[in-house]
Amino acid sequence: MIWKTTLANKLGFNLLSILTVIFTIASSLQMQAQCSSNNVTVNDFYLGDENGVPLQSNSNYQIGQPVDAYLYAQFGGSSGNGYSLYLEYNISVDGVLQPLVQECLYNGQSIPPSGYHQISEFTWEWGKELELRNLYMDWYTNPTTRNCTPRNSNAQCYRAIENYVIKTPLVADFDYNAICGSTSVQFDDQTTGGETQDYVYNWNFDGLGNSSTENPNFDFEEAGTYNVTLEVSDGVATTLTNKSIYIPETPATPNILSTTDATCGENSGNVEFEVKNSLTYTLTDSNNNSFQPNNGEFTDLSPGDYTLIASNGECETEVQVIIENIEDNEDPVINGMPANIT
Repeated sequence: MIWKTTLANKLGFNLLSILTVIFTIASSLQMQAQCSSNNVTVNDFYLGDENGVPLQSNSNYQIGQPVDAYLYAQFGGSSGNGYSLYLEYNISVDGVLQPLVQECLYNGQSIPPSGYHQISEFTWEWGKELELRNLYMDWYTNPTTRNCTPRNSNAQCYRAIENYVIKTPLVADFDYNAICGSTSVQFDDQTTGGETQDYVYNWNFDGLGNSSTENPNFDFEEAGTYNVTLEVSDGVATTLTNKSIYIPETPATPNILSTTDATCGENSGNVEFEVKNSLTYTLTDSNNNSFQPNNGEFTDLSPGDYTLIASNGECETEVQVIIENIEDNEDPVINGMPANIT
């Protein structure tokens, strides 16, 4: 009976704890769901200078360069009786969420009912994508001053479900992938910002061709260095970027001149190959053991499968080599015995 009573007490305690947690979560979710007052709203965000002028696409900044900017918000609402605004939010930079920001604005003053207003200073890396997430704000309905903490009330507050794209200037950018053994290059558009992402593209591949697709593939036909320009328009602004790309040269496949098989399983095999200037050669076996050549020849090899690799420091080519095992089939000679025994 003691065991049953103890178990019942434990179950009762655990059940009470679980119900308390569920009630707390449900209350919090209900409060957030009800936190949808519309007498103060926010509709839009953009980056601008200290005077409120939006940052321009034709500014002479480089991709990734830090820029001192300011975050502006467009307030609205159904009435003008909002005071002492509390804001909290996260900013996402290229999909990476930054620490929570908590701010108090217009303490003891009326919240502007319309227009764009500066809410914070922000250092932006030119070309990064920005989103404002997890927005929560609350306010008073009279000019009462406050501490910079949330009210935890389901009235006179707003919690956004959606994320907001922070408007940034149109910045053209791209990356590319050039691989060994191919002169075709895959380009990846990384343009950000602008009034719309319905971009119009104009690629120029060093005068060898053009493309209007978002992520083109272009064959330069030869290895080397090329100048590629991407011009992007969003219907309002036009900007371009220019990059030098490099396609590595693929070395010639090793030319095997001769091979000598091993005898009776001994390390007597060898491989002779043609040496090309500026290339290095390595022979590897099936166990990833490496061998270095001597004057265009690998010697003292045991029977097995090998790979001969040629490298120019950027790319490699290879050819397979097999050293066979040759058994000695000659009859043994026994010294001191007559040649014929009758």
